[in-house]
Amino acid sequence: MELFERIKNLRKEVLQKTQEEFSSVIKISRSNLGSIEIGRINVTSRVISVICTEYDVNEGWVRTGDGKMFEQLTDHQKVMKYT
Repeated sequence: MELFERIKNLRKEVLQKTQEEFSSVIKISRSNLGSIEIGRINVTSRVISVICTEYDVNEGWVRTGDGKMFEQLTDHQKVMKYT
């Protein structure tokens, strides 16, 4: 699975978000997200970083498909993230 396919799968199948909802959270336009999801434009490191931060997604998984999809945060990390 390619990077753009992982992002689309994450958004649509796992998080069950519309393009509008997801693009709003990651702070890009819906049309840019659509272009990313079909591989028309490349995903920037900033977008990957925001996806990983907002949804606790493993950056290695997003970039390469290796490892688990979601980060396993400790209780302390969870507290620090939301304070």
